[in-house]
Amino acid sequence: MIVRRGPPAGADGPLELELEDAGAIRARCALYTARNLVGAPGESGLVGRWEAFDVSAGRSLLEEACRHFAERGVARVLGPMNGDTWHAYRLVLPPGEQPGPPGGLVVPPFPGEPSNPPDAADTWHDAGFDIVARYESAIVTDLATAAGPATGEPPGVTFRPLDPDRFDDELAVLHAISLRGFAANPYYAPIGRAEFVALNAPLRPFVDPRFVEFAEDESGEALAFLFCFPLPAGGGRPLLVAKTIAVVPEARGRHLGALLFARAHARAHELGFGGVIHALMHADNASTRMSSRQKARVFRRYALFGRTP
Repeated sequence: MIVRRGPPAGADGPLELELEDAGAIRARCALYTARNLVGAPGESGLVGRWEAFDVSAGRSLLEEACRHFAERGVARVLGPMNGDTWHAYRLVLPPGEQPGPPGGLVVPPFPGEPSNPPDAADTWHDAGFDIVARYESAIVTDLATAAGPATGEPPGVTFRPLDPDRFDDELAVLHAISLRGFAANPYYAPIGRAEFVALNAPLRPFVDPRFVEFAEDESGEALAFLFCFPLPAGGGRPLLVAKTIAVVPEARGRHLGALLFARAHARAHELGFGGVIHALMHADNASTRMSSRQKARVFRRYALFGRTP
């Protein structure tokens, strides 16, 4: 039995679907709509907050979601995506599509990484979905080589760490750069400053200012940033996660992203980290190319799925 739960009267929110069997929930998801995502004109239906306890239940719920969207004439259905690409989206692909441990190193799951059963992608395929975008995470363990010699400041550019005493103001700068730096990303849609600040404010206790760095021009205008956070050692040397990098369009070609990456690797090397994770990169963008040049080894692959309803 499919149970539908809408938002309270007068409130905004997704439609929630639950598949129940003998009083137990076997699968659930939330349905959103979005207009004119990058590379996806018109209205898209989004299946987010998706989880299933077996392939059959998961497939049935996805088919019900597609029927719901077909009735509303959407151009495509995408998922999993919790409303937009600023929130959680993507699936970890099954073991057969993974590259295997790089050099025998098993990299544990890290905050922000998708988590799902190994058969989740099979469920989406069975429901008629195909992969529409691929992503990957890679790791660098030779930090001295990855840092290289180019860690200084190019003419007219200054690097500075995040100021924790101005955390909300710094989030506003991150938001402004992100809006411009991500504007061409697949399935992108902008997000308001207040929502961005609310989304990232809970990170404040975990942010280490040494690992969040801005590149600014001579007037103090922010041109790029790299947001990293450390992972606990867990019995070995700690790892650094390079979560997000963005460069404004007019500053591209000045190698600011590569310099920010190099500086983060140098800092991690100096502090005794065991490696740097290049997290959740689109399989065909500048971050992936920079990662490859630093001899990063892919250890996990992910995907976003889509179909016509």
